[in-house]
Order: sequence, then C-alpha cells, then structure tokens
Amino acid sequence: MARSAGTQSQLQITVEQRRWLQRLAAGVTLQRLATEEGYSLRHLQRLIADLYRALGVGSRSQAVALAALAGIVTVDDILAGPRISRSGAAPTTRRNGR
Repeated sequence: MARSAGTQSQLQITVEQRRWLQRLAAGVTLQRLATEEGYSLRHLQRLIADLYRALGVGSRSQAVALAALAGIVTVDDILAGPRISRSGAAPTTRRNGR
C-alpha cells in the first residue's frame, strides 16, 4: 500500500465514499453499487478510481485494507456480504467456476 494507515480523520474522504468502501468490503459489485447509488456503471467506476487515487491505493483489496486499518470498515462490514436486493431475491454469485 502506498499510504500508511491512520485514523479516520487522516483519510480525507466523504461520507459517501466511506459508504462505498463499506459496500465494497461486503463484496458488492460495482454494477450493483452503481444501481444502488443511482449512477451509471462508467460514472461510478470513475468515482471509485478517484477514491483509490485519493487513498493512494491501486485496488479494491488495498482500499478495504486501508479503510479497515483506519476504522472505516469493520469486520462486520466485510462479513456482511452483499445485502438482499429490494425485490427480496438473494444475489447470485458464481463460486468454484460453476
């Protein structure tokens, strides 16, 4: 990681960006996050790239690790997994190549 870990106050990010980090930590896809936030996928990708740049990281895992060290993301956020959609259907994921 390019940036050393610090406290929440040292990470100059918005409340919205904190929420995104929590959702990314839970394994939500960018497409799903874009839909939840009301952005196009491409626009959210640019916003997330800007967030990574601001944090000094190059990937989702680095961003989540830094956010965890700063206390923005908790173990509960990480273990929560993607929330059930508004329709009540559980998200589908592919595991083990199936």
